[in-house]
Amino acid sequence: MAIGVVMGILPTFGLGIPLAILFSIILKANRVSAVVGSMIMNPWTTPVFWGASYFIGSLILGKKAADTLRDISNLRSSGNWSAVLGKEILVPYIFGNIAVSALFGITFYFISYELVKAYRIVKMKRRMKRLHHEDL
Repeated sequence: MAIGVVMGILPTFGLGIPLAILFSIILKANRVSAVVGSMIMNPWTTPVFWGASYFIGSLILGKKAADTLRDISNLRSSGNWSAVLGKEILVPYIFGNIAVSALFGITFYFISYELVKAYRIVKMKRRMKRLHHEDL
């Protein structure tokens, strides 16, 4: 799951699912889970992840939060999208995106690990109960 989440959040330009499958094969992880994890990036979450990536990247690079919010607001209102390819937007976005994808990847790793562990415990208890009833 974590592999897919990281590949989904990183700017893979439409290659998130194939890369998630590739890395899950290399790391001998569950391919279906990786594909499901990569779907974290979708039309509803994309603006959130993009904004968070830029905001966190700006903070990492030492920009004040108020300045970052003002830059985003100015970009939206001015339509100066040529700044996107410059260091004002792209560099903070990349730094922030790496941080955001790592944070979400680690978080989803532990969440999915605990869910699988809980599922296996429930499954084992059911099996033990069934075997106990068969013995009677």
